[in-house]
Amino acid sequence: MAEALEILFVGPNAVASVCLLVVFVLAAISTLGALDLEIFDVLNIDGAIEGSGDALLLGVLATPLRFLNLGKIPAIAWISLFAWIFWVASLAAWLLLDQSDYAGEENLITTGATTQLALRNLAIALVLTKLATEPLKRLFKDKKQRMGGAELVGEVCEVCSHHVDAQSGQARFHTEGAPLLLNVRTTGKNMQKGDTGNIVSYDELTSVYVIEAI
Repeated sequence: MAEALEILFVGPNAVASVCLLVVFVLAAISTLGALDLEIFDVLNIDGAIEGSGDALLLGVLATPLRFLNLGKIPAIAWISLFAWIFWVASLAAWLLLDQSDYAGEENLITTGATTQLALRNLAIALVLTKLATEPLKRLFKDKKQRMGGAELVGEVCEVCSHHVDAQSGQARFHTEGAPLLLNVRTTGKNMQKGDTGNIVSYDELTSVYVIEAI
């Protein structure tokens, strides 16, 4: 038992194990409804980006994120799958490749070596996560195609960003499955997180919904 725990928290395995534990705890707390994981909601890669500085930065970041399928499937699902793959890949690499190089007290792994191996494992995990999420894209794409766009006009949504004004904001449209994350604006009174609003129009060019407070 002690030997198994030592393997889980040695060198690069410690990085992967902590990553997995953090994701597991957050997902568990979210499932119990005690935590609003807004950080996952903002990972809407295909949403409209406003502001020249932010658009340039997020535009550069969006390309590799889209390539890795982050934004094409729910972010919490992607992150959970990545954490598991990162953990398994780290353990496999340690047992098959790295362990023999750091056997014995005279060969204790250094911080630099840990960082180097963790980055290698991270790159491997990203590639494997890309491959693992490829079959899932069609599933979630089909769900989005069945609901969204102008057909949501007249429906009710809930503000999930800090606020909604004429320049920015996001809201959730609750479905039988995972809620849809909408980019929204208001032409009237600003709305706060938790407010509900009616969807009054949809702009196909920017994929932005205009909502009004109920």
